[in-house]
Amino acid sequence: MHWLNMSSGTGLTHGEDKYVVMLGGLHIEMAMWKTYGDYLEASGWTTALTKAGIASSGTVDSFLKASHLTRTRHAHQVSALALAKLQQDAFLDMVTDDEKTKEAWRQDMITKSPTFHYWECWTGNQAPSVDVDMSGQFTTAELRAAIGNLRQGKSPGHDNIHPEFVTHQSETTSAWLCSFFSSCFQRSKLPKTWRRAAVIALRKPGKTAEDPKAYRPISLLCVPFKILERMILSRIEPVVDTQLPREQAGFRRGRSTVDQVTLLTQDIEDSFQAKEKVGVVLLDLTAAYDTVWHRGLHLKLLRTIPDRHMVKFIMEMLSNRSFILRTSDGQRSRLRRLRNGVPQGSVLSPLLFNIYIHDLPETTSRQYGYADDLAIMLRRTTWSAVEQGLNQDMGILAAYLRKWRLQLSTGKTVSAAYHLCNREAKRELSVSVDNKRLEHQLAPKYLGVRLDRTLSYKQHLEEVRAKVTARVSLIRRLAGTTWGASARTLRISTQALVFSAAEYCAPVWSRSPHVKKVDPVINNALRIITGCQKPTPVSYLPRDVVPSGSGLLSPLVVGCCLPLVEGCGPPMVEGSGPPLVERCGPPLVEGCSPPLVERCGPPLVEGCVLPLVEGCGPPLVEGCVLPLVEGCGFPLVQGCVLPLVEGCLQ
Repeated sequence: MHWLNMSSGTGLTHGEDKYVVMLGGLHIEMAMWKTYGDYLEASGWTTALTKAGIASSGTVDSFLKASHLTRTRHAHQVSALALAKLQQDAFLDMVTDDEKTKEAWRQDMITKSPTFHYWECWTGNQAPSVDVDMSGQFTTAELRAAIGNLRQGKSPGHDNIHPEFVTHQSETTSAWLCSFFSSCFQRSKLPKTWRRAAVIALRKPGKTAEDPKAYRPISLLCVPFKILERMILSRIEPVVDTQLPREQAGFRRGRSTVDQVTLLTQDIEDSFQAKEKVGVVLLDLTAAYDTVWHRGLHLKLLRTIPDRHMVKFIMEMLSNRSFILRTSDGQRSRLRRLRNGVPQGSVLSPLLFNIYIHDLPETTSRQYGYADDLAIMLRRTTWSAVEQGLNQDMGILAAYLRKWRLQLSTGKTVSAAYHLCNREAKRELSVSVDNKRLEHQLAPKYLGVRLDRTLSYKQHLEEVRAKVTARVSLIRRLAGTTWGASARTLRISTQALVFSAAEYCAPVWSRSPHVKKVDPVINNALRIITGCQKPTPVSYLPRDVVPSGSGLLSPLVVGCCLPLVEGCGPPMVEGSGPPLVERCGPPLVEGCSPPLVERCGPPLVEGCVLPLVEGCGPPLVEGCVLPLVEGCGFPLVQGCVLPLVEGCLQ
């Protein structure tokens, strides 16, 4: 039994042997045998068995010879990895006959040995069971669905194949392409061209051209490779999504940045009601997608995806990747190899990153995540308790990030305090990571929303007004009395440039008294695209073109409440979703706004309050909203339907 005395001269550094996960590779076998021997030696089993004459000394050379003799390319034949498992079972049979004792001993070994835990993942014991055949041939229906999701007008990759070429191909070509994708999948091989990306560097706003860090790389992947990725995504997403934590909302169906900002601000407002202190830390990861450790990702894929062939093919898609930098004047850099990270611009990358960090350790602070944008929040009655809890949790998260080779940027990670005590307005939290104190900001920005100490959103709305004003100036240049763009072009441009910026996260800040700072700018945009004069009253502006300034609250009901009903998370559904369904019924889903606005009156009060959005102005206030005050009481704020979502943001 040479495996009982494996020496440490395996060529693996400390810690590396625990997480090497090359499929069928020699390193994982050596690491597993070594860890098994280390465990037995630490437990005293090696000494006892040697004295009893059962175990004998051995060397790494003997193991290598055994591994070489038993190694094969065929998965169904015996390998050294399977032999080690048989040795383990034989040892357990020799020690005890009790099955419960064997299982307890095996679980104890798995707990203390990550390498043996990897073996459990290798055999599929840790991955969830699923009825979907992930390794089957691709169908034409899957191919058509993937092609239908391609965005037209995008630049081609290294192979110069445009999306339009694939979109308008014949049925014969589609059948051949589907067969080709299936062949690549079954053989786990890809064309070399698909592994190469063309990178274009775009300078960030306000950065100097001489600084290499002032550029944002845009990766152009091959279109056929994108199609293959989408077909892989459609197979693994339903299985993986059920295992991701609820706190992670990044690039998941039915979730958005609005959800995470809403949850964070709602918890802070709840602490205000409870007269508690709140501490928040916004974590920043340095090049999160580019520093994903492939071997660690391989291990976590085995834990989450039940199909080993699918995991093998995904790792094949990530391996041996390279890129070439192209400039606007036609120059090209030499070929660069990528050893870590997930492909930039890939539809699989967000899901793979979510898998990579899906096992974030539990903390006393509540966690909020949108891909690599992480935040933790802790509420306590004293500042000392807040600081102590945040320091402990940051230590836990920092250790996890180091373990999986993710880099925490302590220079960009910030802390913030939230409370209603004006005497402590300049209170700063003392939170440290690796003996470095984090920067404290009075109004940090989380997912594009600046959160000040009292959540008044004054600073955020001032920034929104400045941004929207600049964009309205662009719209003004497109319009004219005798020349300019068409009405349709102006309307689309206004919606894309002005209202997209003005209404972002509107459900979060729509109750702020400073929301009126943005309304006049929105009304000016309406006057420009409709041809109305500047003195035109707001009530006379056409409301069917785009939402008016006082309609900025509409995203709460139209864009937030409906997703909450469909499943934005138990905390919100329990507070607001079901009551809306019971109160509004089918009109809420079918879109009853226009007909109900026309018959605004008592039926509206008894039926559904959602249609108030499109006409939430003076006419409706006089005819319909004011009677609701008697029934709704405090939740009705500023004559709008926003607070009628009971418990959503209140």
